[in-house]
Amino acid sequence: MKHILTFIVLVFTCSITFGQNDGAYECSHQKILAASLCPVSPMDKINDMNAYDIKYHKLDLNVSNTSTYIAGNVITKAQVSVQNFDTYIFELHPSLTIDSILFNGQNHTWDTSGVNVIVNISNTLQLNDIFTAQVFYHGTPTSTSGAAIGNGINNAKSPTWGNWATWTLSQPYSSYVWWPCKQALADKIDSVDFHLTVNDTLRAGSNGLLVNTVSLPGNKVRYEWKTNYPIAYYLISFSVARYVVSETYANPQGQPQVYILDYVYDNPQTLPFFQDSIAQTAQFIEKFSELFGPYPFPAEKYGHCMAPLNGGMEHQTMTTQGTYNFTLTSHELAHQWFGDHVTCFSWKDIWINEGFATYGSFLAYEFLRPGSEKIVMNDHHEAILSEPGGGVYVHDTASVGRIFDYRLTYRKGAAILHSLRFVINNDSIFFAGLRKFQQDYSFGNSSGDLFRQTMEQVSGLNLWQFFNQWYFGEGYPTISLRWNFGNNQLFLKLSQTTSIPWVTDFFSTPLEIKIFTTSGDTTLRLNFTQNDQLFTFPFNKTITGYEIDPNQYILNRTGSIIQDNSLGIWELKKDSIFIYPNPVTDLLQIRNMDEGSLIKISDMNGKIVFEQKSNSSNLFIETDKWAKGTYVIQVQGNQKQTKGKILKN
Repeated sequence: MKHILTFIVLVFTCSITFGQNDGAYECSHQKILAASLCPVSPMDKINDMNAYDIKYHKLDLNVSNTSTYIAGNVITKAQVSVQNFDTYIFELHPSLTIDSILFNGQNHTWDTSGVNVIVNISNTLQLNDIFTAQVFYHGTPTSTSGAAIGNGINNAKSPTWGNWATWTLSQPYSSYVWWPCKQALADKIDSVDFHLTVNDTLRAGSNGLLVNTVSLPGNKVRYEWKTNYPIAYYLISFSVARYVVSETYANPQGQPQVYILDYVYDNPQTLPFFQDSIAQTAQFIEKFSELFGPYPFPAEKYGHCMAPLNGGMEHQTMTTQGTYNFTLTSHELAHQWFGDHVTCFSWKDIWINEGFATYGSFLAYEFLRPGSEKIVMNDHHEAILSEPGGGVYVHDTASVGRIFDYRLTYRKGAAILHSLRFVINNDSIFFAGLRKFQQDYSFGNSSGDLFRQTMEQVSGLNLWQFFNQWYFGEGYPTISLRWNFGNNQLFLKLSQTTSIPWVTDFFSTPLEIKIFTTSGDTTLRLNFTQNDQLFTFPFNKTITGYEIDPNQYILNRTGSIIQDNSLGIWELKKDSIFIYPNPVTDLLQIRNMDEGSLIKISDMNGKIVFEQKSNSSNLFIETDKWAKGTYVIQVQGNQKQTKGKILKN
């Protein structure tokens, strides 16, 4: 436990210095670190880039591990999606020199407008026509700070291991920094070939499978990678350094075996140092395949390339990481489902990527290191609650720092998934929902609201209020409890204030209250749907204390917990009929009636749902099969009578 506690502290106290310590601090995906220092706007795009759908790229590049200089060509095959297509537009940073452009095999001239390269084609194309463009270029990319960590393409020396490496990290707006592309999340590329020519002392890692290695004159070697799975533009990547290879396999139950390939710095000490951590990857794949559905890219691989960065980046089938540890490796792997297989439609919904991957890491702790997940979630909650405001949904996608805000996008994103799991209150249904979401949007894009719809279909619940509060809303509640006890009856009254009331004035939520007694503890699950809500229960134990939300299911602060002797006085009068709980879930109780009283309950349309004469002063009525809503109850006796409304949750 001491090791885990120390570990969790390290997770969230990261160095901001880019390129230092190889991510040796236990950071879970610290994309925010560099981005928060240099927020930038997304590139101005010309709408004509929406006029074609990319089918294929081939990147054929000469690179090294000692600089970011790059030279080569990129082939693009695409299908026209408009009539009268006469202009081909793509993005490339002006610091890179274009040598020539071929369009359907013919040389074409071009113009530039900022980051946009505009090619006026000689023969107008029509809807569904296929074209091929090839761009030859070279140069040393200029830093733009448009990437979440670094500059699109990066070069640094590992201060820990001494290795020089060059690697790419294009998320969210920096692919154009190093290759001619179309940066559109919804236009996934169907397949990619990536040929990387390097010195023969080096290895170059990329997406998909290594299908060939070709020796070339001048002590060069070409690594030929290929992926046949759809891929978003920002996930295309490479890393080059002096690497050694580590290979193993994961064996998810009832699913295809997964090949695991790691490129680790070529030092005698590096691979032995990380070998045990690397071996955990197979466990993570096997568990996530059970929880989320089959690993999305089984015909290719999963793996890692080391590079001197703080944290990691979930490049499809081959993550780039600065180090190996439980949190980081599980987080980046979870992205293969959430972010790579299913990608956010817009950076506004980056939760689909980062909130889910952060929760994936939490689940790894829960299932593989049980008990430690509570420490992780507590740390998330404390960090989120350190400031009053902020929502998970991103309104300002011009700020890279806001997109990758670690407190909101990552931690709060994970925390509200944990709350949703609690609301659904059935792990079989919750994880079935995650698997259906993967099926519904396989190799495509989705949003937070579409995820809501999937979970509603699977659970049968209306989740709009939950998402409106926690995903689109801001802040958190501070929950207070007043209580009283007498005549074997327990009275609990819940109230809340919210941290940003002008955005979210009330958080309607199920809530657990733990009651400590001299004869054992009891946990009640209450539906907290309105302020100053009273709950009443029969109770015959000696109470020693209370705890609100003992299992950290709901993001909240605890306010006051005090005894209020005025609670429940009217219910205990001898001449009163006692009806509880209200709201009711499964069982309604009526006490202190006249014997022989007539009880009649109807819905708001007047339809009778219950009618019976009692043969005693107390009655229990099962309500679990009633529809949710408001009902009118009448109790008519010789001396006592009452009429009122009850709410069925």
